[in-house]
Amino acid sequence: MNSKIPIKMAVITKSNLLNQLADVVDVKQALDYIEFKVCFDMFMTDTAKECDLFIPCTNTLESEDLLYSSMMNPYIIYNEKAVNPKNKLMDEYYFFKELAKCLNIEAYPRVSKLEYICEVLKPLVELDGNINLEAIKSNYMTIHKSIAWEDKIFETPSKKFELYSNDAILDGVNPIPIYIKSNKRNEYRLLTNHYRDSIASQHMMDKEEIAKAYINEEMADREGIKNNDIVKLVSKNGSIKVQITISDSLGDNTILMYAGWWKKHGNPNVLTYSGISDMGGQVTYNETFVEIDKWVNRVKQQP
Repeated sequence: MNSKIPIKMAVITKSNLLNQLADVVDVKQALDYIEFKVCFDMFMTDTAKECDLFIPCTNTLESEDLLYSSMMNPYIIYNEKAVNPKNKLMDEYYFFKELAKCLNIEAYPRVSKLEYICEVLKPLVELDGNINLEAIKSNYMTIHKSIAWEDKIFETPSKKFELYSNDAILDGVNPIPIYIKSNKRNEYRLLTNHYRDSIASQHMMDKEEIAKAYINEEMADREGIKNNDIVKLVSKNGSIKVQITISDSLGDNTILMYAGWWKKHGNPNVLTYSGISDMGGQVTYNETFVEIDKWVNRVKQQP
């Protein structure tokens, strides 16, 4: 971030930037330029620790809401409030509503959360008359088909699955995917997958162990690494210590780490690059290459 950009304040909610974003070293430097930072969260995350003001918020049992994610969850879910929070303003909806009142923002919608939720649903109700709040409360709802591309008509110019993309040519990139490999013998592609049972970092909160990295047996033999050895992974952005697990389920020249490890464990996003994909505008997490520094092998994890 350019230090000349006059960002005085940042309010961070529903996000753990210093865990989930690529190249968190650069993200940390960007946050340092901001004079005053506020974080809403349930836990003192890596991001919360860098903020000047921490405001506790509700969990899913303390707040009525709608849950939906186009990336992770195709279902629209009604989250029912089971208990009241210690303070009403712990529900961020009511916190911002009260803040707008203090700031005299006249246009801010001063309605109950239930009214707000019903307003949010209006475009879907117009799209499908079967979708309404009561229907969502009693059953799962989705605007997606249960089988993706069931009719085999794809959102491409040809309506077919395209191995050769003319759109890619128009974007100035190769029409077929090109496998990018490192020119260095001991440099490997780092994959940072999500765990099957979680999508963020809170499941790692209470773990005190060192982060785990997975390689196959051929790589381990080539690098002189044994199972449970501790090594340092190094990229152009930084380095972390990890404990190696040897697994036959991985391909060669690949290191797998699961996303979610905190700074105290060894966050793989210390290593990842924050480039932008050729098409789609996505972050190129999986184009990160790392080297294995074996000297840390001498340091063994305590039992």
